[in-house]
Amino acid sequence: MRFFTTTFALCFILATVGGLAQTWTPVSSPIYGGQLDEIVVDDEGTLFGNIGLFVVKSTDKGLTWTSISPKKPLGLEDMNVDARLAFLRGPFNVKVAALYPTTGDFTEIYTTFDGGNTWSTSQVPVQFQGAELFVAGLSNGKGLAFARSTNSTVVLSTNDGGQSWAFEAGFDEMPSSIHESPVGITYVVDNGLLIRRRDAEGAWSTIPLPEGGTPIQNICTAGSRLYLVSLDSVYSTTNEGSTWVSTTFDSPVATFYPRQIVGFPDGGAVLFSQFENNLTAVYRLKNDSLVWSTRHDSLPTGVRRPISFGENNIIFPDDAGPLFSDTWGSEWTMRTQGILLLPIWRFAIQGTSIIAVSFDGSIYRGQVGGSSWDIIPDRPLASGDFPLRDIVDVAPSTYLINSNRGMFRSENDGNSWGIVAGTENDVYQLNLCKRRNGNIAVTTRNAVKLSTDLGLTWAPIVTVDDTIRLSGIAETADGTLYVASEQGLYRVDGPTLTSVHQLNVPVGFAVAAASNAQVFGVVGGSENEGRLEFAVTLDGGSTWTSRTFDIPNGLEPPILDAVLTNTGHLFVSYPLGLIHMTPMGTITSEPMTLQSFSVGLELDAEENLLRSGISIIEKNEQPVSVQEQTTVISTSVYPTPGRDVVRIAGISTTLPISIRIVNALGVSVAEQISTADNGVVALDVRSLPSGTYTAIIGTSGQSASLVISN
Repeated sequence: MRFFTTTFALCFILATVGGLAQTWTPVSSPIYGGQLDEIVVDDEGTLFGNIGLFVVKSTDKGLTWTSISPKKPLGLEDMNVDARLAFLRGPFNVKVAALYPTTGDFTEIYTTFDGGNTWSTSQVPVQFQGAELFVAGLSNGKGLAFARSTNSTVVLSTNDGGQSWAFEAGFDEMPSSIHESPVGITYVVDNGLLIRRRDAEGAWSTIPLPEGGTPIQNICTAGSRLYLVSLDSVYSTTNEGSTWVSTTFDSPVATFYPRQIVGFPDGGAVLFSQFENNLTAVYRLKNDSLVWSTRHDSLPTGVRRPISFGENNIIFPDDAGPLFSDTWGSEWTMRTQGILLLPIWRFAIQGTSIIAVSFDGSIYRGQVGGSSWDIIPDRPLASGDFPLRDIVDVAPSTYLINSNRGMFRSENDGNSWGIVAGTENDVYQLNLCKRRNGNIAVTTRNAVKLSTDLGLTWAPIVTVDDTIRLSGIAETADGTLYVASEQGLYRVDGPTLTSVHQLNVPVGFAVAAASNAQVFGVVGGSENEGRLEFAVTLDGGSTWTSRTFDIPNGLEPPILDAVLTNTGHLFVSYPLGLIHMTPMGTITSEPMTLQSFSVGLELDAEENLLRSGISIIEKNEQPVSVQEQTTVISTSVYPTPGRDVVRIAGISTTLPISIRIVNALGVSVAEQISTADNGVVALDVRSLPSGTYTAIIGTSGQSASLVISN
């Protein structure tokens, strides 16, 4: 599991803590969606979806979803938990929904008896500790658990909702799915063998495979029928494998990826066959037929973990949210209402129109103050890491997106997109630069390219050796282009690059103020052993303010975005927080939560900060308010990091003073009146979420940096 790529496993922290999020105002309604790890259905037709400990449910076939997560707030470690829902029956036939760990790294089970309104926790039974685990509930309420240790896999069963478990059999491999027939026969695949369990006997045994039935790709039950998908064909049996019938297709079927299959109560089934271009063909087999008919020849996604429920319903967790069909796969709709899980990578606002792109490569169109968003289907497909890099508006109703498939262009307010001819092989970096003269600049790995016709054609203005990698690009108010490359910032001088400033870490972004040509800088350290580095000049490069920022716990997350104000305030987003460096070099950070998540950053004409986050684009209408003192009087803080109460030493006054605590945006989040005792004041920080802050001490010119771990 994970959201999109392992690179961004760190990027998602879902929490509901209060604190700093009140300074942000949404510019529109949320964009619902996001990638669930799995969707399951209980015996009443209620759908449950989860990724880690983030859990949602739907009682109307996915039309609306409600969050029922067992922990509030959810932290980063909770999102990275591998967990799976199972439905069991406990004493007195009470229905139990339990969220079980699937790896030995997680030791708690979360259980609900009321559909997720309340949850209780218990420890993983001793038989499961340290093991890879797959728990499934049967229709009679019994539970089966497959536990894999280093050397073997065992299956255990429970009849009391998971309170006790009894050994049933040993297996070679770990089954990835379990399938049950209406008469209580359970089927799994183990190391190329098809295994059957009759509930009345409680015994496991192998059943014969059809000739040509190996290797087994998938199986499913459909009424009294069992389907087996092999590399060469799809077979069915109605007598537990005593005889098998082979089926055929009305069109060629791809076998590059394992094919997925779901069954229905009438004995029919739907099969998904993915091609190498990430398109999927959908086929239906009626109960009385031996020929699969094509229902959809180019579903624009890979199908993962589909399930069927009811007479003809199918749903699976796509990257942008659950996809649903009630036509045996002919027609599909996105059903995301209520799922706040979509990380918005970049956005562009032109007038009242907003175009937003998500991590998975989806494009959305909305309105400032609007109540809904449209996902744009008419676009080239893009997938992989950073499929869409950046978006800019270049003319009325005209936008550009640099992608991993070339330059996308739209002339109709984002309603449809095409690839600009000649750009298909360009490997773009993470940002586009809209110049003041109307031209557009962009960096590839080895060139700076320029368009003078709103992105229709592109030509290199600087080319570097293949051993050199260019990164971000920015333009100062006087029209000078700066490029980040290797460990430095470079100025574009005709066809060459001139070194301006060097860092000690690999660089990622060049930044420049919108209307002050003397203010620009560079940001580096992405995935660099836990250290970021920033450098900003306020005088055109004569002097620089440079600072480093060490990321907790030695993590190596990427830098997501960076912007610079006209007065030299630098804002940097990364997976664990929003960092603010003031013109004098004071660094504070706002920690990430679901309500305070910063990915893409922009500054409006008034230099208010805008950001994209989880399912939302927000604006901070409070301008930077930290008024730094030029007189530096030394202070010290202990303990560091602190919690509950910290002490600041070196206070220069004996009178009662106001101590104001400001966050990364310079917004005051707490204030107290204190009197120093031998130059030391105690500061109550219990109300502050973990993060870094600045304490402004009266009007004396003193300040102190606080690191809080609550």
